[in-house]
Amino acid sequence: MISSTLTVLALLSLLPMAALLWRCRAKLRDSAHQLNALQSLLTEAERAALYHRICAERADAGLMVLTMDGVLLWANAGYLRMTRRTAAEVIGRNPLEYALPPERRLSAEQIAKFRFDPENTSDQTNVLFENMCGDGARIWLKFFTSFHGLGADRPLAILVCHDVTEEIERERRLRATSEELAHIAAHDALTGAATRAELSRFLDDALRAAVHTGTKVGVLHIDLDKFKQINDTYGHSAGDAVLVAIADRVRGDIRDSDLFARIGGDEFVVVCTG
Repeated sequence: MISSTLTVLALLSLLPMAALLWRCRAKLRDSAHQLNALQSLLTEAERAALYHRICAERADAGLMVLTMDGVLLWANAGYLRMTRRTAAEVIGRNPLEYALPPERRLSAEQIAKFRFDPENTSDQTNVLFENMCGDGARIWLKFFTSFHGLGADRPLAILVCHDVTEEIERERRLRATSEELAHIAAHDALTGAATRAELSRFLDDALRAAVHTGTKVGVLHIDLDKFKQINDTYGHSAGDAVLVAIADRVRGDIRDSDLFARIGGDEFVVVCTG
């Protein structure tokens, strides 16, 4: 009896939710009917305009219409959202006035001279710019530019932009990792001196350059006497400290254009170009 009563109470508690879902479904059905009815009343041109407006308002990409001297006439919600700005902040202004980071800001004279060049689309299509957002954040935008009504009195520039900040940051991290791995592969972990492989590459390049320029290449071989006694008496940690100290001293006495390499436990080579 108790179980049956609880089941009835549970079902009764679900009735308001079911009624709400039914009303939502009915509203959606009514909205669909209204949209279909509206579309049936529109001409083909009016339907196209409606669809264009829906796409412009809902698109994740930024859409902009500018005069040929760069004044922004219209921007969609996607552009305002990704740049964290309002329409009142940007309409009627040249994006060069507000979008560039402080270190790349242009003077008023430079902005006044700006003009789109329809004859040189390669410099205006698929272009990357770092942008300063309204909240101070920096993002990378990729722009695609086309032109409308070039034969008319007021031709327009149509810009489509995408936020590619994540892609740029990913490429930077990959490049930094690649450079770090290349550095690790070419340098001794203890002393920071070049490895045998890096020495061989550098020496080959230096000899080729010397033949071409008629100069010479100097090679110094440095061996530490009694290094084994240091390791045996004071331990390998002390030996490592000596190697690091010697490496620092040698690097301080050679030119930036020379190469300092470690080729053995206590053996080093310096290659002096020119």
